[in-house]
Amino acid sequence: MKYAGFCSVIMIFCCIIVAQGQTILGTVRPNTNPALPESYQFSEYVYPEPDDQGTCLGIENTSASLKGIFFAQTQRLSLDHPFYFLIGHRPALFQVAVTGAGQAPDVQVEGFMKGNSLGVKCLKGPAELPSSIDLSVPNFNDYFSVTLPKDWIQTGLSLELHIDGQTRIITPEELKIGPYTELNLVLFEMDLLDYNTEPPHFSQIPNLLAEIASVFPASVVRFGKFPQRLVMPEVIANNDSEQLVRLKTRGEMQANNINSDGSINSIATLFMQNLHRSTQDYLSTFYFGNTLNLSPGGWGGGKSFVGFDYDDVFVHELGHAFSLQHWGDYYHKENPSEWEYVYPYGGDTGNGGGRGESWSFLQHLYEFIDPICQYDARGQAGLEASDAMQRNNHCLQARSYGPGPWEGFGDFSELAMQRYMVGSAELYTGEVSYRGSAEPFQFYRQQGFPLAKIENGQRVYQRAATQPQDPTYEEQMQVLGQENLNTSVYLVYGTAHETQPQANIIYKPIKFTGTLPPIIDPTDPATFSRMQSEWRPFFEQSKDITLKMTYADGSTLIMVDPYQSYIRTADYNWGYHIWRNDLCNFGLVVPGDKELVKVELYNRPLVSRDQSDHTNGNINDPSQNITAQHFMEGATLQAVYPGVRPIAANAIGNRVWNDLNRNGVDDFGEPGIPGVSLLLWADSDGDDIPDSNGFRGVVKTDSSGFYRFSGLEPGKYIVFVWFLDNWEEGQPLHGMVNTRIELDPNTDIDKDNNGRPGNQFAGLGEMDFASGIIDLSKDGEPLDDDDLPADWFDYNPSGNMSVDFGFYVPGGCPVINATLLGPDTLCADDKGTLQVEPASGTAPFSYKWDDGSTSLQRTNIGSGTFQVTLTDANGCTGVIHKVVESKSAANCLTTSVETQLSQKVKIFPNPILDQVQILSETNQQSLVSVYSIYGIKVHTTWVYGPHTSVDLSALPAGIYLILVKDNLGEVLARKRIIKM
Repeated sequence: MKYAGFCSVIMIFCCIIVAQGQTILGTVRPNTNPALPESYQFSEYVYPEPDDQGTCLGIENTSASLKGIFFAQTQRLSLDHPFYFLIGHRPALFQVAVTGAGQAPDVQVEGFMKGNSLGVKCLKGPAELPSSIDLSVPNFNDYFSVTLPKDWIQTGLSLELHIDGQTRIITPEELKIGPYTELNLVLFEMDLLDYNTEPPHFSQIPNLLAEIASVFPASVVRFGKFPQRLVMPEVIANNDSEQLVRLKTRGEMQANNINSDGSINSIATLFMQNLHRSTQDYLSTFYFGNTLNLSPGGWGGGKSFVGFDYDDVFVHELGHAFSLQHWGDYYHKENPSEWEYVYPYGGDTGNGGGRGESWSFLQHLYEFIDPICQYDARGQAGLEASDAMQRNNHCLQARSYGPGPWEGFGDFSELAMQRYMVGSAELYTGEVSYRGSAEPFQFYRQQGFPLAKIENGQRVYQRAATQPQDPTYEEQMQVLGQENLNTSVYLVYGTAHETQPQANIIYKPIKFTGTLPPIIDPTDPATFSRMQSEWRPFFEQSKDITLKMTYADGSTLIMVDPYQSYIRTADYNWGYHIWRNDLCNFGLVVPGDKELVKVELYNRPLVSRDQSDHTNGNINDPSQNITAQHFMEGATLQAVYPGVRPIAANAIGNRVWNDLNRNGVDDFGEPGIPGVSLLLWADSDGDDIPDSNGFRGVVKTDSSGFYRFSGLEPGKYIVFVWFLDNWEEGQPLHGMVNTRIELDPNTDIDKDNNGRPGNQFAGLGEMDFASGIIDLSKDGEPLDDDDLPADWFDYNPSGNMSVDFGFYVPGGCPVINATLLGPDTLCADDKGTLQVEPASGTAPFSYKWDDGSTSLQRTNIGSGTFQVTLTDANGCTGVIHKVVESKSAANCLTTSVETQLSQKVKIFPNPILDQVQILSETNQQSLVSVYSIYGIKVHTTWVYGPHTSVDLSALPAGIYLILVKDNLGEVLARKRIIKM
């Protein structure tokens, strides 16, 4: 379909052996472009430059005759092929066809740049010259070949080919080398409605980055991931009528005349396109919205796409993101406009289903791919393979060792993608030889995109001299102000409609480290004046979306969304289909240096036009008297986050996790275990004991280890990790044992282990790890009791979302747990100190910080991310991270109370044996109170000074809440701890 209109551990590999002995060439390294957001953790593919030279022995042969010159990067093409080009700054396989008789002579190539020699390479080839060569079929037996390094493949290169005294000069004009380009692909996980009650059905294919890099025409290819999942528990959808519908579950679709999942992933597509600009990533990246278990199908266009897999749908939709079309719609296009393609390859179906006669070349495999289908598994062997953009026409190609169709693009598609990235000011038309005929083609003009780089600490966008110089709209918008890179921000996103209130949603804002765009605050007089004058071109079209942010310190910020708006009802003429442009799927990145507690969405008509234009919201129209001071008087409130939230179905759930340090607490950074099967029993006979006759279903944990049973009545329940489908080889809990710290599931305390061997309960066995009996009351459960992350719609007074199960792999070392004591934020240029406080393991400990230092403390730190590895006396290790954020002087003045609570007092370790430590940054008197899980105060003591130990040895094992107050009764710190 088309749209009209990784891991935190970086893997380095080289020559990794995969299925059937295939060798993966090239390396993967961390990102080298500082202009890209650090939090996306890009991995970067380095193309292989294999040592494939031959040996020059001084052999001569006067019969040698040059028959052809070819280059291969993504496609193997001759210099005179109409679709030939070279990707700049990327290695290229150079092949020449030489015929004759007798011993093969030396074949050499020398590179020149601005008259200076780059060196000489000997081509490797046959020992005896062939008498003839089929120039349509590449191989490494009949041709002379060598890989030219990326340092050669740059604009201005010329080559001299020497064969037995003959010299063929290949000019820069013939080589057609393009400028340096980057394909920076960002993965977004998109969780819409209730499609993802199970772990994702489609995982990343092996060597994903190398596969992408070999197929797409870019100098450098990177793959990164947005640090948070986009969660949309409700969506606004079209049901073929004017009135939009608000869906909360898939089960509501059919009743609302919505019969296709395509109506839902089209919503994801629109969000991707709008968020791409909101995050300031549009010019430098492509966006991939993975809809997880929302399948089948996908959409793409304009540098972003959505889909559910990493195979043929992925490649097809990414092709759409590069402007490629369904070629069957453009095959032999009659009377095309100058903004349309004309596709030349009919294929065996005669409807545009072919890919042409050129062979693909996979640089990461050093392998040519036949344009004729070779394997019946993906089509019909012997027929022409399909291009990835015209699927299901006989064959999606497969390579020698496994399924494709990564080599599914033909030479037409490759040139079209190159022109999309680089740009071309000219229409390109002509004819290409295909099946003995001259077939017409057309490529339309493209604007191309600049490259992002850092200059003087700021991101700038530059175009090569060979690119069209007309900037895109997004490039022009850089005049609105400077970006702030790698800073704490919130992504605010949702939907808005002018007249239909059911369509107004603000989802839970996502906090991450990213790019803060220029702040357009129309209530600021200086900004308002610029919007009236120099910024007027950017506000000539309506910009109706205005957001008001309220922070924890009481400060507010008003921002206009400069990218998105909805079409007013009076102007709407698209029809009522899945692409509803009267609905705005908006997104805006706002400052995150303070806690965001409230977001308000307003419809505030806004345009900036000539004063004679009386369009509603024209800030230059004197008759409307719109000023910065009174701007919000014309705003209509549409939605608030958090607002009045619906009560969801009563539920039991939370998480199954890998308890790496074996302490019974789901600590930060410990991973969830996906795919674990859990059962729920209710009390079927009124004896207050859940039993098998009260079976309420089976669920599996999602990719983060979370589970949920919904739609429950008050009563007695038991959740257990089943003995089936969990423990065998290849199943999620194989080789693991349960955490031995077993706590009551009715405390409403999250992140503690509630599992225990099931043989304590009638009908269960030792390998059924059960929660204990859960008393689900009608209204005694707290609201928002640790529901699924970002799921702020799921508030229920009779739901227990704190039933957790911990498991670990026995033997070896437990992961050492520790706390990094020190500031969470620093004001302006202040410096601070971090200190490691081990919470488990055997003393003495050794330490290694990410800067190489080995002391207990790290001093004189500023803002940033810090990491320390600690090792105990048994050689067991743990890695601890801490992010210290920076605040401006103005913000520091308004957050002293917050700072006092979050930084001045620390309570550690957790869990404890007998002693709890109270660390204070000031020499003050404090009252320490300890409460049981039932709210009973069990211990009180006054402490003095900066570091005090409180003896809790008299208390039994369990969970306690510790409060620290100053002598005026203000709370300085609170912490839930587990006493062993």
